[in-house]
Amino acid sequence: MRKKPVIQHRIYAGLICCCAIFSCDESLPPYQLPQNIMQAQIGVEDGIINRQVTCTNTARDWNLAPISFQINVINKFDETLQGLASSVTGKLEVWKKDTPDFGKTFNIIGAVDSRHVQGNILTLDPGDTLTIGVVWYHDDDRNRRIWKVYNNHLSTIIRARARLKVFKDAAELFPPEFEMSVRYDIDDTHPPCKQ
Repeated sequence: MRKKPVIQHRIYAGLICCCAIFSCDESLPPYQLPQNIMQAQIGVEDGIINRQVTCTNTARDWNLAPISFQINVINKFDETLQGLASSVTGKLEVWKKDTPDFGKTFNIIGAVDSRHVQGNILTLDPGDTLTIGVVWYHDDDRNRRIWKVYNNHLSTIIRARARLKVFKDAAELFPPEFEMSVRYDIDDTHPPCKQ
């Protein structure tokens, strides 16, 4: 039995390496995030979806019992997501259900959730929730207060919807619409409620 010389094995190995290196000029396609890696929902900070608001003549009249809406975005992906916090954009629209012309649109620009933002970098580990808050003072885009436009002691349904772009390469999010019941009681003995 004849043994092949060691030099011949090295030549074969070298040829195979050269073929492997020079045979493929194609590059890999750019990485794209899979769809549905995040989930969003709208709620209110205190969780109360049936509430009563009373307008009285106090120093706080113009800041009376605002409603703090929250958009919660959950990372459902099995990897950490990272991007610029200032790149977070979107809109939250709040309106009176039976009168859509009484509504307020809030522009969302940037994320400030200190749990997940360091400098201008937003980081969401798997399972993390980013919370974006918006405070509504019962007014519309024309700066009208709801109790000034409609009857005293108004009971109504307030709805909210949002669209949100959290990361540049991820799909835009459209959480389900949110609905809550609000009763406005007006104290007629205090003039500022009537202005």
